Amino acid sequence: MKSNSFNRLLATTALAAVLSLPVTAHALPVLFGGASADGVYTGNIEPGQTVTATTLLQLQAPDGSIITIEPGSVFTLTGEGDSISFELVSGAIRVASSGMPISVSRGGVTVTTTGGAFSAYGNENGGLDGRVNQGTATVRNGSGEREFARGEGYEASETSIAGTFTPPAPGTPQFAQNDPGNDMDYSPADQQGSNGASIVEDAAGGGGGYGGIPPVTGVVVPLEGNEDAGYSVIYAADSIGIDGRAAARVTVGAGGELNQYDLEPDYEERLERNSNQSLERSSLNDNVFIERWAGGETRGNYYNVFNGDTIATLGRTSHQGFHIVYGKPTDQANLPTGGVATYNLVSATAPTMDNGRFAPGTFDGVLGILFGPIFKVGIDFTIDMPGDHVYSILTAGGAANPSAVLGYNDLANGMFRVNGIPVAQGGAACPTANCDAVVYGLFTGAAGEDVGIVYHIMDFTADFDDLFRGTQISGAAIFSQASYDPGDPPPPSSSGEVDAPLGAGPYTVSFNGGILGGNSDVTLDGDGALEYFENNQTGPDGPDRGTAQVADLWGNEDITIGRWNDGTTSGYLGGALSGVQGYHYAVGTPLTNLPVYGIATYTLAGATAPTFSDGGGMPGTFTGAMGIAYGGVGTGTFPRVGFDFAIDMPDDRIYSVVTPGGAANPAGSPFIVYNTAGIFPLHSIINGTGGTFSIDNGGRACPVMDTCFVSITGMLSGDGGSSAGITYQVWQSGYSTQSVYGAAAFTTSGASNPVTPEALDTPLADGNYAALVARASGTTVLYDRPATFGASGELATVETGVNQTVNIGSNAMSEMGGNDDVMWGRWTGGGTGGTGSYSVRDLSGDRGMHWAVGTPTADVPANGTAHYDLTASTAPVFNDGRSAPGTLSGGIVVAWNGASSRIGAELDVAMPGDATYHMATTGGLATPATSELVHTGGAGAWRFSGNVPVTVTGSGAACDGPCTASVNAQPFGAGASTIGLGFEIGTSNAASSITGMGIFSPALP
Repeated sequence: MKSNSFNRLLATTALAAVLSLPVTAHALPVLFGGASADGVYTGNIEPGQTVTATTLLQLQAPDGSIITIEPGSVFTLTGEGDSISFELVSGAIRVASSGMPISVSRGGVTVTTTGGAFSAYGNENGGLDGRVNQGTATVRNGSGEREFARGEGYEASETSIAGTFTPPAPGTPQFAQNDPGNDMDYSPADQQGSNGASIVEDAAGGGGGYGGIPPVTGVVVPLEGNEDAGYSVIYAADSIGIDGRAAARVTVGAGGELNQYDLEPDYEERLERNSNQSLERSSLNDNVFIERWAGGETRGNYYNVFNGDTIATLGRTSHQGFHIVYGKPTDQANLPTGGVATYNLVSATAPTMDNGRFAPGTFDGVLGILFGPIFKVGIDFTIDMPGDHVYSILTAGGAANPSAVLGYNDLANGMFRVNGIPVAQGGAACPTANCDAVVYGLFTGAAGEDVGIVYHIMDFTADFDDLFRGTQISGAAIFSQASYDPGDPPPPSSSGEVDAPLGAGPYTVSFNGGILGGNSDVTLDGDGALEYFENNQTGPDGPDRGTAQVADLWGNEDITIGRWNDGTTSGYLGGALSGVQGYHYAVGTPLTNLPVYGIATYTLAGATAPTFSDGGGMPGTFTGAMGIAYGGVGTGTFPRVGFDFAIDMPDDRIYSVVTPGGAANPAGSPFIVYNTAGIFPLHSIINGTGGTFSIDNGGRACPVMDTCFVSITGMLSGDGGSSAGITYQVWQSGYSTQSVYGAAAFTTSGASNPVTPEALDTPLADGNYAALVARASGTTVLYDRPATFGASGELATVETGVNQTVNIGSNAMSEMGGNDDVMWGRWTGGGTGGTGSYSVRDLSGDRGMHWAVGTPTADVPANGTAHYDLTASTAPVFNDGRSAPGTLSGGIVVAWNGASSRIGAELDVAMPGDATYHMATTGGLATPATSELVHTGGAGAWRFSGNVPVTVTGSGAACDGPCTASVNAQPFGAGASTIGLGFEIGTSNAASSITGMGIFSPALP
């Protein structure tokens, strides 16, 4: 069979889902090259976009189909999903379908294939011309349709469909006339649809300014030698590029020179060395052979997706070369199933530049191979071109730590390919940073101990001539295995134990990132491992462990997790599992006493080894933490669940899953604890948005430039949610068989709220107090209200109205302080909980709700003036958290005079990056009797309130010019020993208003 050509640099792969996932339409990712839409670079081709291919461009469909677009072509993606269609404006498109129906249309002509390959070029009549390269394609227009088979060409307009060259059958007169043995002017370009032999004659004569000794041309060297079959061939050459072929019959001369390779059994590719010299010829153990053809011209027929634009009868100077590796491939079953092998250089052809600008150079290098389900290659090659530059082809980690994922493999024929290896800018071959290398490899020998490689360095922005010759560099080499480390064995298929048997149900089951359903009927074995479960989602024939083993078993009386593997399951999702696959589960008992507020920090108690759905890699490791914010906002009163975990898949990638705020600040996470009766079991962990959660793509589970999703389900169990279990799936549309699955269990000592700077030495006891509050909708004082306090003295709850109580929710309490009479601080960083208008407030980031709670003053001085200094404050904040918290400075003076008492104030609020706001009552500190802050309380309620003028230094967001601040002040303790003053600057409840609070004590004499 033929493998892919130079222009098809990424392999096609057909994938079948083991677990069904919803199919949705997605943009086509750009795998290779560049594209722009409206002059802006795009990494994904969206439906309806008119796109220009700025370089050679390749796209990949969800089933692995490859679409290649020539530079300068303009097209629109007009359909996607179960089929794909393109509207070609100008240029050319080549389609290689892996099974998905793909169409190209232009000017009333549509060409479609399902599983085939074809090219389509815009013609002068507004329609399409092209050739079918594999399978069949149907050409349609308004007058009908016609099917074309492999090798057939078509010319179509809106009104006509015509066929061009069709390969004649052997033995017919037409075939005899085109036989190169009878026609010395024969060129494969004649059959492939190019301009004919004239261009070949120009090249064969050494024209075009190519460096080196001109080739020997115009002769036919009789084909001689011994034929042998069953070979694979890889090559890198000027004009043609880099590719591989199998299976091939080779003809080898008496001196060991390769005289021809011929694809078998019935492909029309047959290339002869003809008048070329066989240079730098070498072999290893009669397994693998290399040489460079140069100095003459080839004969025969070279098949390629350019459909004749690149031709077989080419002359090559002494500075050019067709570098070829051939050998009988290692039986794939005999290749190592794991471990890392390093290979040392044995021999190499002299690397050449396509246009022969410099003399052939030298090659050195080391090769590394990571065998196993995740096959990777490590490359450290050096190419020294005399008079030009030393080029390095180096993968991350080099040969010692193979890291390059294959772009294509055909290990049944011993071949593999690595695409897009960056090559540093420098030299004639790499004039820009858009330079990379492609490497093909061929395993030979009994167990892949001898490897041949070819390589090609190309800057895709560099110019080339009509024969696609430019400053690209090609070469070939042979390597011999120098060392082999078999690596670690897979983990045991049966492992772990439970700390305690699981308690009584009803049970909730999470399975491979999904299946919660309703309450589940569960069967556990004597070790506490899950044997069977069923619920309203699985139906009566639920998942049954069958002969599968249970690895990574962990459990306590609330949660148990494990991984079914190495056996055959039955019932729902039944099937065979290897030791490196798994069905991962978490089972939980009912929760009691769900916390009302606080943040619970969970530590990892146990985890299953994460596995690929198809077993395409060794099991990995899971690390991480979880947090729950109670009394949150945004999703009603559902507690929010934050995750911060890493899934390390060996030789693949670390998949990092971090929700907004992570485990430490879970209030912004989309995942919730489902705490009401409904479609999910009570206290399930689900995505509260009803949508998906995504992470960065990359790795085997998310191999293309499309969204990488993470599905997580689980449950809270135990008293106060002391235990939690989850299962997860990392997946990408079209690649579900490469999903990563796992399970984890977490435990916590309970929920609490962090405080800063430290806990209070003498916290207030729970009871009835006066509460001064400054919040986004103003300031006020609540009298004789029940309040409770946390372990560190922080305000936990306060009654704000009839049957209304606000709680700290998921907030921290910052700038907390206190004395014997009053405590103060700012709720911030999460959301408030409880009931009433104060609850469900978003205080995330740098927002805040400011409190001073304590024993209100009963008796105040009858008259006189008292000066108070600022002794503490909460940080002023914008209501929308647009900047970092600010600072408060200044002082107040109280003019005591019974019900006519007033407070004079001069205060400055400095907000970083914004402005300084100066709050000053009329008369300031000197004449408090004229102040706007007047006594407004009733008997025994010494509250002061009023609107205070504000001037701004700078252009403030809260008020761009003079404005007012809403102020409330409350004396606390005997003789007003402490005064709390809360304020809101600007329009009440506006996003840009500023709230804060100062705590004042009598000035020292």
